[in-house]
Amino acid sequence: MQTDGVRHTVVTPDNHGPIIQIVTWFAMVVMILATALRLAVRYLTSHIPGMDDAIVVGSMLVNVGGVIAISLAVTHGLGRRESKLTEAQVSRAGQDVFASSIMYILAISLAKLSTLSFIERVVPANKYRGVIKGSLIFLLAWTVISIIVYGLQCGVSAPWDPRSTAKCFNIVAFWSAATGIDVFTDLCLIVVPGWILWDLQMNKIQKRIVFGVFSSRGVVIAASILRATYLKDIDGSGDIMFDSVPYHVATQCHAMLNTIITCLPGFKPFMDRANTGLLSISFKSRLAGGVYDNTFTEYAMTSLRRVVHPRGIGASSQRQLKSVKGSIQNKLGGTQRSFRPDEYSQHADAFSDSRILTESRSQIEEEGPDKLIIRYTTDWTVHVQDEHRSNSDAASR
Repeated sequence: MQTDGVRHTVVTPDNHGPIIQIVTWFAMVVMILATALRLAVRYLTSHIPGMDDAIVVGSMLVNVGGVIAISLAVTHGLGRRESKLTEAQVSRAGQDVFASSIMYILAISLAKLSTLSFIERVVPANKYRGVIKGSLIFLLAWTVISIIVYGLQCGVSAPWDPRSTAKCFNIVAFWSAATGIDVFTDLCLIVVPGWILWDLQMNKIQKRIVFGVFSSRGVVIAASILRATYLKDIDGSGDIMFDSVPYHVATQCHAMLNTIITCLPGFKPFMDRANTGLLSISFKSRLAGGVYDNTFTEYAMTSLRRVVHPRGIGASSQRQLKSVKGSIQNKLGGTQRSFRPDEYSQHADAFSDSRILTESRSQIEEEGPDKLIIRYTTDWTVHVQDEHRSNSDAASR
């Protein structure tokens, strides 16, 4: 056993298994660091993790399980010449590969679900939620179906057992179809953010940076296609335990690359730009009356261009944006009930100490007032006071 253990850690002409372990464990460390950095940024900026953060952590943990499973497969003979392995070793290695393949499907699906959840969180406008939820449902259905089909590829017989006489379907055809759907969903995760960015009032540089982050999934698409190529190379191989090393390396790297790319939108440089663009899409300042719209409530607001101080761009002072009187209308139930005595009303004033940076007056005049880009806004103050109403006012309500 000691001799076998040493042989497993050295790459030889008849044993390429250690290549799988070296590459996958290195990729796993990078993935864990990327996930930890994303969580650290979220904690430092909002102190509250989102659903997308929880999902990407799940993807990371599943990937760790996949790396452990494929490492056990190497220990049991994966990457070595099949002629030098016993039937029991081939069966044990097959079980480990089977487990890692199930975790591969689950890991890439969780990574994509995290990306969709992130998009839904930063883009609360109802205009896009139907597309995002439809994508979520499709991805969940594809994940469940893929796991079931792969798990039952040989019926009730164990697909990893070389002694099994059950008739199994063509696994290469299955993975080719799965790769096609995988590439399609990755393309959707690039196109959907691009479609959303098209409507945003952001300058071209910001749009390119934000879109570039989501377009980085193109690397994942390339890895998926490379994996499918390696799979076809081993189709019909007479020594699949030895010849499948490049395929298993590509599989594990593709899964962990999905998680790493999913972490990119959570990094601070991206969030600094998303906070002035994607998050502001919920402010419907281009609609008549300047309405802020989310799932539950509507607030009457002034146009966002009111934050510009009359002394010019770059000036900073406290300025009242809007006084809001009366009750808030709820989409789900009409006017909310007031819990104050009839002779009192509530008056709220919102102020901000803000500064608009980098844009010159000439740039804003050329683009028009409706094209104003919010660069930075801080120090909101809300003053609420009670106002005594006359009996006639109370009766009119």
